[in-house]
Formats: sequence, structure tokens, C-alpha cells
Amino acid sequence: MRLADYEGHISAVCRMPKEELDLLYSPSAWSKRLPRDEVIREHVRKMTEATINAKSKLLTTLGVKCGSSGNHRIDVYDCESTPSDAPIFVYVHGGYWQDISVDSSGFMAVPLVNAGARVVAVEYDLAPKVSMQEIVVQVKESIVAIVRMAVQTKSRGVYLSGHSAGAHLVARALDADLRQDLSSAISRDAADVIKGSILFSGIYDLRPLTFTSENVALRMTLSSAWNLSPTNQTNLEQLAAHWHHLRFVVAVAEHDSPEFRLQSEKYHQLISGLGFTSKYVDCQVVDHFDIVENLQEHEYSLTKEILDALGLNRNETAKSLH
Repeated sequence: MRLADYEGHISAVCRMPKEELDLLYSPSAWSKRLPRDEVIREHVRKMTEATINAKSKLLTTLGVKCGSSGNHRIDVYDCESTPSDAPIFVYVHGGYWQDISVDSSGFMAVPLVNAGARVVAVEYDLAPKVSMQEIVVQVKESIVAIVRMAVQTKSRGVYLSGHSAGAHLVARALDADLRQDLSSAISRDAADVIKGSILFSGIYDLRPLTFTSENVALRMTLSSAWNLSPTNQTNLEQLAAHWHHLRFVVAVAEHDSPEFRLQSEKYHQLISGLGFTSKYVDCQVVDHFDIVENLQEHEYSLTKEILDALGLNRNETAKSLH
């Protein structure tokens, strides 16, 4: 879709009746597996149980504080055989910026740590307790803490990932301010430790959300939503100017809503047009929730994509810990 056509589409979507717009931006409404409320409950249950399992099988450093204010912190997963220079996979959870927590964000740690990675799950304060702008700042502060750790361990690289709202937060965090924060806090070339970004079923243009029920908690204006959108031209220019070395994977579910699918495709097209290496992955059969739930499985296609992105030979993946 051409940019002019996309802008026309967004304008039309924003004029839809509120009930229709709520449906388009309600991921649970598009699952083919389970009813709406049940698919969300099952999503949280599976992620929480897998996170508890990861904590029982792996070494963990939990609740590492990031920043001077707020409740944002990180949990780190590795094992005795994890190399000091292991690549670091960072996961920022979804939940429409209002739900889910770090306590259910380590669900993919076992297969990735077994393959030689270190996994870091990010916690941030939620809306409406804090503003969307503050959430972005907290994620940036967490990234600074993670890069500092990566420099200390001489990590082969940091790979930022996020699901749904978490994908938005990762994409929006990659701006000029973050690069400057890394330079000031660590070293001039600290930003180069971040090698890539893996985004799952993200939302990259927030303008339509200002007309949905979600915005009661998010409290965005049309102007602030556009400023927070990774597809904003200014934000894209900052991405290209300061993060040109990154490689992207942009994944979306077959049974995501039409709007989430369009936004993922459009973001991929935009960053590819800026010269970034971006791989678009359309995951068949799965929906907005099991696209990441399945990351706890060694043989899942996106688990393999992650290992490829991190430069880990999945054929040498260690056996599961039992």
C-alpha cells in the first residue's frame, strides 16, 4: 500500500463507528481457537506457568531496578554454562500498555538459554498509573541498564524484542534520545552493542487508538498518539539516522486483526524503504497470542528465527533441562 493510500486508510478507520473500531483493535476478537475472554485468560496462564518453569530450571537474577523512579525493573535468565559473552535477548511484554507483567515474561527463556543466549524480561509501570510517554522513557532506561550489562560481559550483541504493545515500545524507543542516553551513561559507541530487533504482532500507528475504548486508560490526544507512533516520519528519520546498523524481524499472526496485520506489513515496508534489512514473517495458523506463547517450544518456527537472528546454531541447542 502506498503511503498516500495508507494515510487515506487511517483517516477512514478513525472515522469508523466506535464499536467497529473497538473490534478492529481488539486482538482477542480475531482468534479462531477460543472465545475472547478465554483466549486472554489462557494466554496469561500459559505464559505465567512457563515463566515459573523457567525460574525453576534456570539461574535467575530478579527485580533489577532500572532508573531512579517508577517500578520498572528487569529479570535475567541464564545458566551455569551460559558464556559470559552470550547474546542477550530482551523481551518487552504486551497487554495494551495496561496489563501483564514481568512475572509472565520469561516464558521463552528455557529454549533460548539452552541454545546459548541470556534472556532479559522487562517490567514497566502501566497505564493509567503513568502516561504513555513515561512508559517509553522507562523502557529506554531499561535498555540503558541492559546495554551496560552487555558491555560489562562483552556480549556479542543485544536483541530487542516485544509483543503487541511491547513491539510498539521497542520500535518507539529507538530514537536519537536513546542513542544519546547510551553515549552519556556508558560510552560513545555503546549503542552499537544493540544489533537487532524482533517484533511480534506490533502496533506502530497509534492514531486510531485515540478513538477506541482503550484510550480511556491511555489518555492520548491525536497529536501525542502520532508523536508516539514509530511510523511517524520524524521518528522514522531518527531511526534511520541513529540506528542504521540494526537488522529487523517483523512478525505477524495469520489470525491477527486486519489492522494489526496491515500495520506490521506497513512498518516492514517503511523501514525496508529506509535501507534496513527487515524480514517479514507471516506466521500461519497462530493468532495474536500463541504467536508468542509458542516461543517456549524449541522447534517453533519463530524460536528458530530468534536463534538465527542471535547467531546461535539451533542444531547445537542443548537438551531441555528436566
